[in-house]
Amino acid sequence: MPHHVTTGDLLRWAMRALAALGSVWFFAPLPPPWPPTDQYPAGPPPLHPERMCPGVPLTDVEARLQRQLSEERG
Repeated sequence: MPHHVTTGDLLRWAMRALAALGSVWFFAPLPPPWPPTDQYPAGPPPLHPERMCPGVPLTDVEARLQRQLSEERG
C-alpha cells in the first residue's frame, strides 16, 4: 500500500530541514579584543566615512562625548 504524502508531512519535513540547516550555518563572529591591537585597531578603518579628519577640531559635543568615553574605559 503506497504512502500518500500530505501537505502537513511536507511542512514538518521542511521545518526539520530548516532547523538543521540553521544550526549548522549559524555563525556569530566574536567581538575584537580590548584593548586594541595591531590586528584590531581602535576606531574605523582608513577612508571609512566615520573616520575623524585630523585637521578638524572636535565640536564641544564631540569633545564632551570623548571625555565621557575615555573616563568609562579607565
